[in-house]
Amino acid sequence: MGDELDIMGNIRLIETYKTFLLTSVSDLHISMLKGSRANLDEIKDELSQIIILAYLLAKKLGIDYSSIDDKVIKNLRQAFWMMKKRHRLS
Repeated sequence: MGDELDIMGNIRLIETYKTFLLTSVSDLHISMLKGSRANLDEIKDELSQIIILAYLLAKKLGIDYSSIDDKVIKNLRQAFWMMKKRHRLS
């Protein structure tokens, strides 16, 4: 019975993280629609919340922080390479 409660608790926590993540993305969209530079701190806060929630969700799903870091670095390198390539073509 204890394992079942633990599994249910983990499922609820994962669902909570997913809900908070969606809410944070929604809040980011709303802040960006305002368009004011005065909202820059608000946008930074929302972006940081999205990153934090992604890490917390990954941890609950059994994904190591270091493997997330590795993927982020790989994807950043690829994105920068693509931006440089596009810039040279235009």
